[in-house]
Amino acid sequence: TEISPFTTAKFGVGGTAHRLAIPGWPGKVVRIPFRVLEATDVFIATGAQRGALHALAYRQALQEGVRGDDLWRRIATLVLDPEMIGRARKEAEYRVFRKESGEATRVLQKLRSVLPGKAGHFLAPFVQTPINIAKIGIARSPLAALTPSFWQAMRSGAGEAEEAMVKLVLGSGLMGVAATLTQQGEMTGAAPMDEGERNLFFTAKKLPYSLKVGDQWVSFGRMEPAAITLGLGADFAQLATSEAVEVEDGAAALGEILQGTTKALIRNLGEKTYLSSVSDAIDALHHPDQFLQPWLLRFTASLIPFSSAVRTVARGVDPTLRRPESLAEAFQSAIPGLTEKVPPIRDIWGRPAVRLETAGERLLSPIRRSTDPKEPETQEIMRLQELGHNAAPGSPSRTLTMGGKPLQMTRQEYDQFTELSGGAAHALWKAVLASPGYRHLPDDRRATLVHTVFEQARAATRKLIMLHRVSGQAPGALANQEQLSQLLKSLPGAQPARTD
Repeated sequence: TEISPFTTAKFGVGGTAHRLAIPGWPGKVVRIPFRVLEATDVFIATGAQRGALHALAYRQALQEGVRGDDLWRRIATLVLDPEMIGRARKEAEYRVFRKESGEATRVLQKLRSVLPGKAGHFLAPFVQTPINIAKIGIARSPLAALTPSFWQAMRSGAGEAEEAMVKLVLGSGLMGVAATLTQQGEMTGAAPMDEGERNLFFTAKKLPYSLKVGDQWVSFGRMEPAAITLGLGADFAQLATSEAVEVEDGAAALGEILQGTTKALIRNLGEKTYLSSVSDAIDALHHPDQFLQPWLLRFTASLIPFSSAVRTVARGVDPTLRRPESLAEAFQSAIPGLTEKVPPIRDIWGRPAVRLETAGERLLSPIRRSTDPKEPETQEIMRLQELGHNAAPGSPSRTLTMGGKPLQMTRQEYDQFTELSGGAAHALWKAVLASPGYRHLPDDRRATLVHTVFEQARAATRKLIMLHRVSGQAPGALANQEQLSQLLKSLPGAQPARTD
């Protein structure tokens, strides 16, 4: 058998039908990922089952009052008991997220099958595994007290009751540690949804769901099941900061904790790679102006066979993050050797966004890392933003006004506009920070200066683009950074604002 029932159940596919759908060597090639996943699952599940079997037998023998040499003989007998083996198998399935589907999971699998043309399977390729991971996260959070399984375990007996309580207490404690680290700036949750804040977040070289180790951010988002508990704490802290609510009594405080944990769980699951298709589709529906086109491009490109493997190779070859805006660019951004034809994503200073891991890490490691540049210009804006002063600059508009008519920049123009205006803003902001009077300004004035600097830099760059359009020169003839700096100095009001 090429695909075991455990693996097909885990990924929500029918073993025989899918095994015969593509016969011969093409089918064998297509099924390679399933076979690798199966081998990994079986290896982990076997170790988990053996460990669970001996733990259950040891606990049972102690409960029976057996001690000394009789204890080990009793354990040797219990590990051969079919009922004990069955319990150990269920425990192993729980630990590798294979636990048998509940009624809610089966309903979701049926709903997925309702969509025409297997669209549901493309949007939600995995159902059982994400739900099992979510259950593990809930069991290790304050939300456990609201679940029937928790109270069922509390009524079942000393062993299960103690285990359920330990999961709740230790998990909630770990959430508290993660929340504290997040408030101290040593851990991150999900990246901000607001585009300006998101751009600033990545300019500071932060990573979603990561822990700061020395001067590096190291992601933990794929280290399940600990990742979901740590992520819940980090997201809870971020939500508590952005949605500060004062409570007057203990009951209200408990309600806020449960509500915040629920929001954090939804946000956390939405960031998981195995739910990214569903999460992206929901974002596209709620914010079509920002997310619809990128989602459609990613979804269409993902329909090509082996697209994930090809994208992985492209990511290993090209560390630069790309921003495709057409179907052709979506395909190019995923093909090694063609990615350079797609303009890069740029940070607020106009610099290309680059993955800082080695090529081997980008190809093989699920753990991302990034180095904090400790750049004063970025750190100051981050500080103002974290204090609630709305200092993050938004993304620049693509619109030009020529002869009273609005015109859109071309793709190449906009990329160069973002590069040049960001570089100019960086130079101007650096000059502002170095000015003698800046340190005497209150933070709200400083936040206003951030926006003023970016407005001046972008206005000057737009004039350059319009100048070159009128002169008939190609967008590639835009002024270099030195010429732009000279132009900024000559424009009325383009000098760094006085701060003394």
